[in-house]
Amino acid sequence: MGVASTRISPELRAQRHASRAGSTYKRFLDDLCEDAGWSSEEAERRALAVIAALEAILPPREAHGLFAQLPSRLRERVAYEPEPERIPPSNAEAFLGRVATVLDVDPDDVDAIVRMVFRALRLHMSSGGARAIEACLPDDLRRLWNPPPFGRR
Repeated sequence: MGVASTRISPELRAQRHASRAGSTYKRFLDDLCEDAGWSSEEAERRALAVIAALEAILPPREAHGLFAQLPSRLRERVAYEPEPERIPPSNAEAFLGRVATVLDVDPDDVDAIVRMVFRALRLHMSSGGARAIEACLPDDLRRLWNPPPFGRR
């Protein structure tokens, strides 16, 4: 058996990539749906809103790092979202307000939404990437990014 017989055709490689991309994206949404009790459509809409606001508050290098670690289908969806206006790095209130406005939800409900999306992001990122993002967040958002374990305050 020669080397040529073990090569994968470009078509098969593209098909495998698309299958992996679809399954990673589905796993991300499934994790979010299961943890939050949302429909797939709600999970996707909420994830896109939180990620767009997160990109707007992070320094460009960390925003790029976040984007690179997203499932490829989610990256594609985020890329089609309008580029949000920058949020001052220390302004958690503006971040939460933007998410509430985009999703048209009560501001009292936005903390829980952001916490759930942050949790799903952390689960699907490297620990180093998650720490880099956490280090850039204002304290009010850091507590949502990495909440204390149950029973602790």
